[in-house]
Amino acid sequence: MTEIITKLNIESAPHNNLIEFIDTRSIIKDPRNPNSNAITRQFVYDTDPFMKAINFSYFPYIIVKSNSLIYSRLSANGKVKHLEFAHQIFIRTLKEGSSNVRSDKGRQDMQDICNAIQVLFNSENYKQQFRNLNMRNLLLDKSAGDETLVIQMRPIFEQVYRLTYETRLTVSD
Repeated sequence: MTEIITKLNIESAPHNNLIEFIDTRSIIKDPRNPNSNAITRQFVYDTDPFMKAINFSYFPYIIVKSNSLIYSRLSANGKVKHLEFAHQIFIRTLKEGSSNVRSDKGRQDMQDICNAIQVLFNSENYKQQFRNLNMRNLLLDKSAGDETLVIQMRPIFEQVYRLTYETRLTVSD
């Protein structure tokens, strides 16, 4: 459930809001179940699920790391501050894809997820929903792309995004 960012939830609301949007299957489809908006498995994580490499059936997945936060531009009395947030978003797919049988399917899974991420953070409709939650001036940068990792002799594609946004907020009484 999304929350408007206030002085009482500066740490939790931004991260939870981002997870909520990214884990909405009508926005970002799970390649393991692309024809449904139902949540049938965990697809979005807030920490790196290293144990998923043991069982490759959990791929693909998205990791949304906790936000960094910088305070700047204080008001004269210090009660109002400009807050700048940044998150890293990792997307990982198997080269064989969600079906684990076609060597070209993993790249398509990756592109489908990345396209949906781009729509989420560039669409005016979603940007307005983020603004309503005090998350303004969304900027999505791809900080690393098309990395290929190898785990247990299986190639894994990884894309890394950095999402920044800001708000001006009264942080004390």
